[in-house]
Amino acid sequence: MTNQFEEPLRELFEQAQTQYQKLRSTGADQENLVENDIVTAVDQAMTDLINNFFDDFDDETTFALVSEEMNKSESNREVEDADYTVLFDEVDGTAKMRRRTGSFGPIVAVAEGENPQFRDVVAAGFLNLAENEFYEAIRDEGAFRIDGFGSEDQTRTRIETSQRSSIEGEYLMGLLLDQPMLGKVPEIASEAWQYPCNDFGVQARHYSWVADGTWDAFITGGHSYMPEKEVNTGEELAGLHRIVREAGGEVVDWNGELIAEQRIGLLDSVNHDIVAAASSELAVEVAEEIVQATVDG
Repeated sequence: MTNQFEEPLRELFEQAQTQYQKLRSTGADQENLVENDIVTAVDQAMTDLINNFFDDFDDETTFALVSEEMNKSESNREVEDADYTVLFDEVDGTAKMRRRTGSFGPIVAVAEGENPQFRDVVAAGFLNLAENEFYEAIRDEGAFRIDGFGSEDQTRTRIETSQRSSIEGEYLMGLLLDQPMLGKVPEIASEAWQYPCNDFGVQARHYSWVADGTWDAFITGGHSYMPEKEVNTGEELAGLHRIVREAGGEVVDWNGELIAEQRIGLLDSVNHDIVAAASSELAVEVAEEIVQATVDG
């Protein structure tokens, strides 16, 4: 059953929250461990925590573990004939964490098999450490937000997108942009800014706000001028795609094709140009009217 991961993932994120709070109290969240790269003690602690958690999961289930930071150090753990692949970003928004502003936190996705497609993700979570806000999704069972995560007063609510189905409507579409990742295609931003737009600098924040109906759509891709961000890989997208879909939204590529059938491909650094939106109709329309019309034109 896919929901075998619901309670364990919540436990994992509770441990992550505790670990972060300890490190923050010492200032370790603001110090780089690697020269010329934004890697902190929190990133390393999350890597160790997630690895150890799935090592100890049970005696029968095997996991391959893959993350961006592990990719850099060539320490991704491939397991032959693994039952599941765990894809994670130790801290999405490390720069925000170091400044102690905005949203940031770990993202974890559990997918069936060794070389999964996005549709194979069976469970996912994102913990916004800045606000103790946890988003979780189980395939075919919905998406939820837990406010006050880790406290006695935490509340769990099923979330849904705005269900907006068209760019046109009674009110202007709220559109989020990942501007650094769109640097080489500035025409997209030029077209998009006719709508209420913003960029909060963290992909997980953008996807989660599409999922809970705060915003209508989000555009990102692998077109940055920064060498370390030339490719928009799947460590965040694997889990966030599941959260958006379970909330009633859809995620497509810039051609308007569903990414559910596409390979995540983190080990191969596969690039993903993405539109996430409140509905499948809106996702395709944004891809066609804002992305394709400007890039192709």
